[in-house]
Amino acid sequence: MISGTLALSKSLISYLKLMIDAINTYVFFSVVLLIPTLHNIYQGIVVTNTSSYEQFQNLYSQNYYTRFGLQGFSGYSATIMCTIAVILCCYLLVNAIKDKQKYKSYIMRAFIAMIGTAMYGRIGFIVSVVLIAVTILYLALFYQRFGLLITVVLVGVIAIGLFIANAKQLEQISSIRWMFEGFFNYLDYGKFSTSSSNQLATMYVHPSLNTFLYGDGYYTVMGSYYMQTDVGFLRPLLFYGIFGEIIYYLQLLPLLAGIRRALKLNDGFFLIILFLLFIVIFEFKGETVMTLIGTLFAMIGMIILDQSNQSKKEAKA
Repeated sequence: MISGTLALSKSLISYLKLMIDAINTYVFFSVVLLIPTLHNIYQGIVVTNTSSYEQFQNLYSQNYYTRFGLQGFSGYSATIMCTIAVILCCYLLVNAIKDKQKYKSYIMRAFIAMIGTAMYGRIGFIVSVVLIAVTILYLALFYQRFGLLITVVLVGVIAIGLFIANAKQLEQISSIRWMFEGFFNYLDYGKFSTSSSNQLATMYVHPSLNTFLYGDGYYTVMGSYYMQTDVGFLRPLLFYGIFGEIIYYLQLLPLLAGIRRALKLNDGFFLIILFLLFIVIFEFKGETVMTLIGTLFAMIGMIILDQSNQSKKEAKA
């Protein structure tokens, strides 16, 4: 798939746009599947292919109403890809503003991707909000786009105000209640928490010294994650030990360094900051490294093609 999308692109920017549009197309079809008639038909197909009774029950619950996509059930991996689309939109937005080009399409693309994060996994929505906030601050500090900062703050305040004013009505819709559970809990109980975050809090296990240093070599046991933990940075620790985990994360550095070097004159450092924030926050919930590596390799591949084409043009000149 990566090689195919690279072949369809003429430059790194066009490749990033293609990736964003592919992810947003997935979100679009997921929204279409919210239409009750289409949803019931597709839900029946998805449920037929599940062998787990627990998942069978979940897929028929209202909390899972929005979590269907073209790949069937859409969960953590889908919200990761939607969040990556938000990162790429933020980066292209900065580049467009720097080059004094049109940028409103990137705002719309980021909004669509954020709809996907809310539908598939709340953590992606929270991370996206953080990434967008960092982007707006970056534009204000380095490109003096204070007007954009004020606009986003005003829109955010209005959106929060409307949400609070209509919270009781919105809370009656099961899917909306699931998407924004943390916000509803904060309004109702004064604490920002979700069922997922409460469950996750029990998964921060304390390994023995031997496990911490050398790992136990187990990733799953009887079909469940080792030590029943879903925490991203704990899984490689329990498997490899701390030294193996360091190497595991260091594999990202050559890719990030290569991208930063290639985009040195095009806010490459800013893009790396976004990727690092993405990894750090997401890893407190679940694993993201291997998914992100696929995206980084694709970007490196496109950069190499860009440089090769540039060299050919210079040779002919």
